[in-house]
Amino acid sequence: MVIEAMAHAFSFYTQPVFLLYLALGSAIGVVFGVIPGLSGLLAMALINQPELLFLDEPSTGLDPQARRNLWDLIQRIKLEGKTIILTTHYMEEAQYLCDEIAIMDYGKIIARGSPRELIKQYSPEMTVVLPADNFDRDLEKLPLPYRKVNGTVEIKTNDVNSCLDQLISRSVDLSDLTVRSPSLESVFLNLTGRQLRD
Repeated sequence: MVIEAMAHAFSFYTQPVFLLYLALGSAIGVVFGVIPGLSGLLAMALINQPELLFLDEPSTGLDPQARRNLWDLIQRIKLEGKTIILTTHYMEEAQYLCDEIAIMDYGKIIARGSPRELIKQYSPEMTVVLPADNFDRDLEKLPLPYRKVNGTVEIKTNDVNSCLDQLISRSVDLSDLTVRSPSLESVFLNLTGRQLRD
């Protein structure tokens, strides 16, 4: 049914760009597999070369490989100068795809800007993560802001080198050390809180 609808819709247009969308849609259909019709719907949405495209939670339910393929297609559409309004609960997706972001909480926009601007304003710190077992000495005497989370110690810092110097001077084992860059997820949690709400 979708194939016939696409063929009918494509018959009204002669520009070769639509063949590209059809090819991309077919490739996505192979990757998505379990979501029949999604590739055809996306191709049909693009058939008249709209300047504005709304995508509501487009990657919900996709495996990581299919999600990345969709993101690549969205990036290609952006390169053509199209405006895309994307709604998503996946902060990684928003950070990867969006030039401008509005974060909503309880139906109100609470922050707006580019991913870089939002991170710089609301979550500039890096997070150094170590297994709690790596601390032989009394953890409470550590002169750095930290919190214990599921058997790890998370240390927030604006200066990773200074943080590591402090840990080395206290003979903390740096095995299994992870440094996490700030992200839109940390921005969202800082703005809305970590607690589950009604």
